[in-house]
Amino acid sequence: MKAIRWLLKLILVMITLPLILAVWLAKWFVVFLHHCSAWIFYLLGSVLLATAVLSFLM
Repeated sequence: MKAIRWLLKLILVMITLPLILAVWLAKWFVVFLHHCSAWIFYLLGSVLLATAVLSFLM
């Protein structure tokens, strides 16, 4: 009985650890995409603002 319980705990750990790792990696991937998209929109807005100012001055 003790061996079966130990084996079930081992199987549970082997199932849950990769799931925790996958969720953690997915979280950091989403954070990375959020930062990249923020920089892309910041640069796009800067270009559009510069274009608007230059066209206003001409």
